[in-house]
Amino acid sequence: MPYQKFKDYRLGEEKLQKCGLKAKITEYRLAGDMTVQFEDGKIVDHVDYYAFVNGNLNYNKTAREQSVKSHRVGEKCVCSNEMIATIIAYRNHYDIDIQFDDGLVVEHISYARFYQCSVPHPDHKPVMQKPKLLKRHIGLKKRTLDGYRELLDVHDDGTVDYLDDDGSVVTNAYSWDFYRKNTVLSNGRRRGDAVSVVNR
Repeated sequence: MPYQKFKDYRLGEEKLQKCGLKAKITEYRLAGDMTVQFEDGKIVDHVDYYAFVNGNLNYNKTAREQSVKSHRVGEKCVCSNEMIATIIAYRNHYDIDIQFDDGLVVEHISYARFYQCSVPHPDHKPVMQKPKLLKRHIGLKKRTLDGYRELLDVHDDGTVDYLDDDGSVVTNAYSWDFYRKNTVLSNGRRRGDAVSVVNR
């Protein structure tokens, strides 16, 4: 198994948590699905390894709250095909189910593929991102979680102005903001909450 090496050296690992108690990995299935035991004997299932290693396990929370599964179901992204995908089942990092906004369900894909906005749809081809925004691209529209944004102008320094999905005009922004801002809702945060603005 490709993950056997992680299991071998992570099983039995101990780490002091921020709650003041030491926790030990007693079962390791995947990085997002472990069982730990606190030093007083309390056992918590479905723990994420990175929450464990960073000391973020909260002794007083339930196993479901500890699990990464509980906050990943419901995450959304705008895929490269301009369709919105929502996580409807999260078993582990390598096995999730998503549903597109037209109702199509795609099963057993990786979370990484979802987060990179590259989940394929059989009826919708990917919309290729322009390598560089130019004046001739003015009027280009980009799907977001809340609608569309429209390119209004491209400046000589490469920054852009665009009409955002909320009706506001954003000026002197990087092209990254035009393409990526508000295209992923993950762990309660939208990608690019703060727009990067160039001082001109």
